[in-house]
Amino acid sequence: MTENIPETYEPTAAELKARNRRNIAIALLLASFMAFVFITMITRAAGAAG
Repeated sequence: MTENIPETYEPTAAELKARNRRNIAIALLLASFMAFVFITMITRAAGAAG
């Protein structure tokens, strides 16, 4: 019983560029969300303490 191993897919330069841009956009959105949550936590903690 022989298995057919599929060939690997090589993305084009345009596909790699699009993937990199998506990854950067996702990273920036995630970092901004984390900053938003952090700032919200700090302001709520400062309001509760004062």
